[in-house]
Amino acid sequence: MKNNLPAACAAGAQMRALTTMRLALSMVSLLAASAMPAQAQTVNLTFKGVYTLETCTINDQSITIDFGATNENSFSGNDGPTKPITIAASCPAGWPVRYTLAATADTDNPSAIKNSAVSGATGFGILIRSSDLGTTIVPNASLSNHLFLQDGLQATLVRTKAAGTEGAISASATLTANYD
Repeated sequence: MKNNLPAACAAGAQMRALTTMRLALSMVSLLAASAMPAQAQTVNLTFKGVYTLETCTINDQSITIDFGATNENSFSGNDGPTKPITIAASCPAGWPVRYTLAATADTDNPSAIKNSAVSGATGFGILIRSSDLGTTIVPNASLSNHLFLQDGLQATLVRTKAAGTEGAISASATLTANYD
């Protein structure tokens, strides 16, 4: 009797190799199947909205400040009567503004608006100040610091010369409130 052990071992090794090869081919098939592209559906997205800046709305486009009849007794130093400038505005609370005042400046006091009344009083002008800080808004210069619109403004009749003459007082200006 011949020893068939080496042939049996060789046949077993071939069987194991075939089984391993079949397993490897099965794994390759599985990997290839998972690499195939999946089916996909698309969705179109549309985005909408509106962005608006908060703004202030000035309700009064023209305001008249009347100093009435005044005389020497109405002055304390260079300051005469002071009247509030009431600006009706709709703004968010605490809204900071920078004012610009377009007006003819007085030649003797460039911080004041010039009295431009025909045959009017001489030596007088009008100062515009913030009510809370007393900050003067100088004609034709942008105010560099912020004020708050709701804190208010005031107009003061002021002397621009030591000796003035009597007559009418009239001036005009355009106040612009710039906000960031």
